[in-house]
Amino acid sequence: MHILFLGDSITEGFNTAELLPQFSIKNHGIWGTSTEELTDKIAPDWFNVPFDKAFICIGTNDLTRNHSIPYILDKLSLLINKVTELNKSAIQIYLISLFPTRNLDIKPNSGIDLYNSALHAYAPTNNFRYIHLNPFFKDAEGKLRTEFTNDGLHLTDAAYKHWANLFVQLV
Repeated sequence: MHILFLGDSITEGFNTAELLPQFSIKNHGIWGTSTEELTDKIAPDWFNVPFDKAFICIGTNDLTRNHSIPYILDKLSLLINKVTELNKSAIQIYLISLFPTRNLDIKPNSGIDLYNSALHAYAPTNNFRYIHLNPFFKDAEGKLRTEFTNDGLHLTDAAYKHWANLFVQLV
């Protein structure tokens, strides 16, 4: 089974080769990208081997740029269309919730939670699977657990190990 990961810096930081060596994963997380920018960066040569599953975690940078949730979902739809067109066989799409932050002013959890709710509703209506990882990374105050971040947003090694353990249970 061949698996594709797409997203922004959170995905890019996930060392899938080290943490999930039992899977054949290609990680195309790209630091600082929005949904629209990631769509533009997808290259046909990423699909030299057809993927069976794609895990997509994107939207944080869209929210920071004050894009509306309908706008983000529209751009997400274009991204998924490009992935399905370039992949040489059927692919199952998994949409991963955005992770919480330490409630940063530019990335408040209230906006992330609204987006995750919209993503949860969007996924089944488009025959995608939704994976709500967000609660597994929150502390009692609803913020990203302190041991899971050094800057309030990006994940630490401990957080990526936690994500890897959850991933194994899901796949």
